[in-house]
Amino acid sequence: MNSIVRHAVVIAALMLSVGPWSRGAHAHGVTLNVYHCMGERSAFHTQFMVPWVARLEEASGARLRIHLHAAEPGDSGCGDLLGRLGSGDADIVWTAVTPSAQRFAALGVLELPFMVRTAQGGSGAATDFVRLNDLAERYFEGAHLLAVSVRDGLQLHFPQGAVASPEELAGRRIGTSSAAGADLLAALGATPLEASGAALSAAIRNGAVDGVLLPWELETVIDGEGTMRAHTEIRAPQPGFGTSVFVLAMSRASYRALADDLRAVVNAGSGVETAGWIGRVFDDAAASARSRAESRGDAFQVIGRDTLGAWRKAARGVAASRARKLGQPAGRWEAWVDSAREQLSDHDPGR
Repeated sequence: MNSIVRHAVVIAALMLSVGPWSRGAHAHGVTLNVYHCMGERSAFHTQFMVPWVARLEEASGARLRIHLHAAEPGDSGCGDLLGRLGSGDADIVWTAVTPSAQRFAALGVLELPFMVRTAQGGSGAATDFVRLNDLAERYFEGAHLLAVSVRDGLQLHFPQGAVASPEELAGRRIGTSSAAGADLLAALGATPLEASGAALSAAIRNGAVDGVLLPWELETVIDGEGTMRAHTEIRAPQPGFGTSVFVLAMSRASYRALADDLRAVVNAGSGVETAGWIGRVFDDAAASARSRAESRGDAFQVIGRDTLGAWRKAARGVAASRARKLGQPAGRWEAWVDSAREQLSDHDPGR
């Protein structure tokens, strides 16, 4: 057997030995680790994350194998989940983003009072706002953005005596987990206490606050003992007191490593429709939380179209205050506000 023939035989033998392993590895597909900052009993986990993951796995013909990691009991806040994408510890995350002068400043316009009406419509608007303003590359280097979402709106909750006007908030100590919410409270004459969920829960138990400015579902989690029994709320179609912004993002390296058809599966599970799905889950969860409060006999003060003007007038300086704190010149900030309003008028008109 000459050297050429021997060489060919060796190559053939290697191909036979490696071939089945290669097909097996291909058949096993790709494993992705997904992390988010809500508990496994939350509506977000059970009504969005679990079915979304199942949809991706099914659409991939089981070639995507996704391990879903909810927040551990006792976790407070989202931490640096975006950082875990860059370090390779996670493939996909859903996490809150906190606008600051250093990062995500433009997203601050979505948190302003009297902008967003519903989480569903607001999430679609937020996703298009980021796309149309080319913010994905600017703010999420190393990540492939799948969707941007907002949660159900902030509402005022008290142990008793829901307020009907901004004047009734004067001097009251009101807790919130949002910097934008704290600015709103200050403009309305309240004394804001900005703190994490765990700290707010302790403040409620200790009587350190007279009320809280929180979304419905989050209020029921933080106020585990049901202390807050009176609520001042703005309901759609009126724009609310404000919201917070979240992103669903994938490691760019993980995304690029996928085969073309698997990238297509991920793309199909991304975008405005997926953002709207997340928002709808929060809208429904808020409605359920409110219904439970109604069933236990809580008091409600609903701010309608005829009384909203007084609240808007009292809060008129918040947008300029947020622009200054986020280090944005007036012209750029106003352009972002106009862009956000345009998307909100399309996606979140408030039926």
